[in-house]
Amino acid sequence: MEQATGKKRIGRGVRITRMILEQYSILLLVIVACGVFSLFNPRFLTLENLINLSRQIVPLGIIALGAMFVIIGGGLDLSAGVGATMCGAALGVTFVLTRNVVLSMAIGIGTGLVIGTLNAVLVTKAGFGAVIVTLAVMTMLQGGIQLLLAGRIVFLTHPVFQFISRGVLAGIPITFLFLVAVFLVSYYLLNHTRFGIYLYAVGGNIRNAAVVGIRVERIRFITFLLSGLLMSISGIVLVSRLALISPNLSGFPLLLNGVSAAVIGGISVTGGSGKVGGVFLGVIFIGVVSNAINFLNVTPEAQDFFRGLLVVFALIFQQLTIRRNQTGSIW
Repeated sequence: MEQATGKKRIGRGVRITRMILEQYSILLLVIVACGVFSLFNPRFLTLENLINLSRQIVPLGIIALGAMFVIIGGGLDLSAGVGATMCGAALGVTFVLTRNVVLSMAIGIGTGLVIGTLNAVLVTKAGFGAVIVTLAVMTMLQGGIQLLLAGRIVFLTHPVFQFISRGVLAGIPITFLFLVAVFLVSYYLLNHTRFGIYLYAVGGNIRNAAVVGIRVERIRFITFLLSGLLMSISGIVLVSRLALISPNLSGFPLLLNGVSAAVIGGISVTGGSGKVGGVFLGVIFIGVVSNAINFLNVTPEAQDFFRGLLVVFALIFQQLTIRRNQTGSIW
């Protein structure tokens, strides 16, 4: 009897441990990463570096949210990173010509919406595959940046851009607070609106979703529009932080890290599943690793290697966390 009771307790303990690892593995991973990097450099966990890290992850986090909506709906937007740079370039050129900050930001956001609309029309109306469409748009945008800037570096010196870059509230960067707000809005959209319910249904099985009367094209159209809006906001934050826009500024690392953060956070690459909380922790993990690579003075060649390694790790981690997503993961 005692032996049977002991086995039940051990089995219960194993189940509880497994549940914790499945539901909070990404959180544990973030904690372990911070601990390991702080061993190499004690200054890694200083308040100054944490504030800097919170600013660094904002463009990445916004791009990751855009990727989340599109991937949950069964698509993929490869134009998001370069699109963010294009929005920043449009903002910068408009500002140089007009010195009007409001108009410049409106042009930047409008550029993102145009990119999102173009992707949405080609995917949902014309019926082309999302990968090839967004890849072609990405290439087009990269050339458009070169034409728009014509080899010039555009500097952004207005106080508004400085406020976006350096502004704080109660010691917390304004941009980080904005990122948290965007995540909360995204959480509401996915969990408390009809759009969120329909989006999971479309990504889970597009044919069944159509059979039950869900307007599949409209839902997927909205996801690309959201991606366009978010890439524009990411671009504005990015160029404000850099205080310039250059023809050499590549949006590909931003895309790579954004998609990696979404996948590491539990977004299924096949669509139909994923949670906002997981994406938030995925963004923090990618931000911590990227910050540590720079903080530990890793050579540029090795940085590229580690970034590529992150993508492989993201795919493996996504497979290991499938059960977590199915049993009610974070948020």
